[in-house]
Amino acid sequence: MVAIADCVGFYAAWHQSTEPWLQGVPVVSLSNNDGCMIALSPEAKALGASRTEPWHFVMDKYVPLGMVAYSSNYREYQAMNKRLMKILARFVPRLETYSIDECWMDMSGVQNLSTLVPFIINETKKLTGIQIRIGVAPTKTLAKVAIHLAKQDPTNSFIINNQSEIDTALQRVAVEDMWNVGRQYANMLHRNGIHTAARLAITPEWWVRKKMTVVGWRTQQELRGNVCLKLVEVMDPKKNIGVGRSFKKTTSDAQQLIDASTFYGYRLAEKLREEKLVATVLQVSLRTNKWKVDTAQHQPRRIFHLDTGINNMIDVTRYARHAIKSIIDENLRNKVSYKYMKIEVFASGLLPENENQIVINDSYAAGSKNRLSRVIDDINLQMGKGKVCFANNLKAWKHDNLEAYIMRQQYPSPKYFTDWNESPLLR
Repeated sequence: MVAIADCVGFYAAWHQSTEPWLQGVPVVSLSNNDGCMIALSPEAKALGASRTEPWHFVMDKYVPLGMVAYSSNYREYQAMNKRLMKILARFVPRLETYSIDECWMDMSGVQNLSTLVPFIINETKKLTGIQIRIGVAPTKTLAKVAIHLAKQDPTNSFIINNQSEIDTALQRVAVEDMWNVGRQYANMLHRNGIHTAARLAITPEWWVRKKMTVVGWRTQQELRGNVCLKLVEVMDPKKNIGVGRSFKKTTSDAQQLIDASTFYGYRLAEKLREEKLVATVLQVSLRTNKWKVDTAQHQPRRIFHLDTGINNMIDVTRYARHAIKSIIDENLRNKVSYKYMKIEVFASGLLPENENQIVINDSYAAGSKNRLSRVIDDINLQMGKGKVCFANNLKAWKHDNLEAYIMRQQYPSPKYFTDWNESPLLR
């Protein structure tokens, strides 16, 4: 047996769990640059709000009704995710983190599921303030069916134990609501008279393989109770890591673009070191606003193939700054000017730090840069981001400059888990 645990409106639930006065209040979490609503509390859904609605279009409608909106606070969400995973790991022998608000749990050999599952839900709610749902079934795909049905159950749980319960559950789930069945496949299945998961489960295998490839065939097998997708405790290493943000306003200012490349180059190096990876390929790109068809479009990029992997802030920011300067120089030579909307700094060809091939003549310099970067990481972790930086990074970390190219966050929330300076004090 395998279970999936899913947080209810995780981002919005985090705000309610850390601010007691928000209990019972409709709360929504916004996307990057405060664009759309991406997570809603049950109270917000009760007002008729839905995901992906642009906030600036609907705020005048919902704010008078008591709705509270917050900008995304991803580092805090990640910290809560780690806390949730540690709590859930107490109850099961194995656990696989699936996303920031979902995880798979190995329930094989676990007795009294009907008692244990509600206990896990209640204990998690008590320790974190986050409401979770749990679906249990013989396979991952059936567990996804169970979690879908758990949304309709007042206990926030649903358990599928035997073939009779599988048949009954599949009758209640439409194909478009199934895991691994996208919109195009759902439309194709409807055209062929397949409307429920139960009908897909009894469809001839050769037809499913032909129309939905091996992924669809595995989904069908899992619906029949045959395990095709096993629990993964150790995730495959990342293939690439990227950092990119849209500016608050489009810009053609050279210094602002260089500062942005420095800032996000630093963030990329930080992420690489957190994952204990080095990059052998760096890509830096700029984008204009493709939706403004009346303005000139430009999507330049610079790619650097490196002899040895890097993850220190000195080298990564140097390449990022060089890329932006070369793009600006090219525009000057061609006597053109573009208003850029977004910058991306992207690392690929990733290798573990302990497998990095270092150039012999540069071994001492590389080691020094890495050690220096680690020390700066430790200081900034305690004192705050950007407290220690290099001279050519200084302008990028000035507050007035940051306002130009970091995400728009007009509705910030406290960083209770990641910043000592914002921790609540007992008086």
